[in-house]
Amino acid sequence: MTNVSMWLVQSANNEWSPGIGDPTFAGWLTVFCYFGCAYLCRRALKKARSLGPNAHRLQQAWGVLCIAMVALGINKQLDLQSFFTVIARQDALDNGWYEQRRVLQTWLIRVIVLVGAIGGGSLAWYMRKHLKHFGLAAAGAVFLGVFIVIRAASFHHVDMFIRSDALGMKMNNVLELSGIGCVALNARRFSRKQLRQKRQT
Repeated sequence: MTNVSMWLVQSANNEWSPGIGDPTFAGWLTVFCYFGCAYLCRRALKKARSLGPNAHRLQQAWGVLCIAMVALGINKQLDLQSFFTVIARQDALDNGWYEQRRVLQTWLIRVIVLVGAIGGGSLAWYMRKHLKHFGLAAAGAVFLGVFIVIRAASFHHVDMFIRSDALGMKMNNVLELSGIGCVALNARRFSRKQLRQKRQT
């Protein structure tokens, strides 16, 4: 690690330290939902495996989502993205581009949305033969990915929006739970559908 990198990390540690990032009810509810979703994805993976080698893409997709939900659930409370946000802010201050951060953040969000759209389209093409079994989960996963990265970018107007209230909860939690819900619902439906088919044979 270079001296500059070490200094940035030390600076970040002054504003961020490992710990529970969101000790609220909504925060722990989101963690529980991530892990519950991972369990449902695991069940969906087992059912995909029962379909044989023709469903290898479904197996890959549900396996990746299972791991991703566990990782995101852990990160929900570790809040590692805040660590990198602090480092980016410190770098901006030290290199004189902090005043232009709004313009850069705007372009960053545009790029993130574009990359998300391209990624979503690519995923839809890759899973084109299985979209009826995986389409909702794919949409939820892409939405979660784009949302989490944009939230980590700490864009002022986005921060104001996600901190606003909706139905007694922060929009941040509502949006995140919506993405998780899409994945979980698709995983549950897929598992139950395969169970019914298996009972009939």
